[in-house]
Amino acid sequence: MNALLQQAGLGREECLARLGRIARVSIVEFYRACEDGHGVVVDWHQVLEGEHRDVIREIRIGAQGVEIRGYDRLRALEWIGKSRGLFVDSVVDEQSLERPISQAALAQALQQLWAYRRANAQVIEGRRERERRAGIAQ
Repeated sequence: MNALLQQAGLGREECLARLGRIARVSIVEFYRACEDGHGVVVDWHQVLEGEHRDVIREIRIGAQGVEIRGYDRLRALEWIGKSRGLFVDSVVDEQSLERPISQAALAQALQQLWAYRRANAQVIEGRRERERRAGIAQ
């Protein structure tokens, strides 16, 4: 992620600041009430030169007039939250860590350990020998 930001010429803090503006700035900033008090019109000064013009994603002209769309504010909040570690995508194991191990489970684990040691005896002994020669205490 940091590499992508660097390619785009953005630092981490600048990226978070822009996401913060997207999350905070409402699209109503770009409209103003008509002088006669009936309806709203686009505030083109805010759209073209305003402080928050970078939060505009698209401008559409249709049958209903001009529509200004911003970036997804909720998504921006989600990205900010994830970058700050506010959301954890893991499941918490509710089983107690103090649960006793059954004799059957312990016997099975020991059998697997002994089978591993038998299958890898040469590798294990070779490592022990190298450690002895190197003077590494066990």
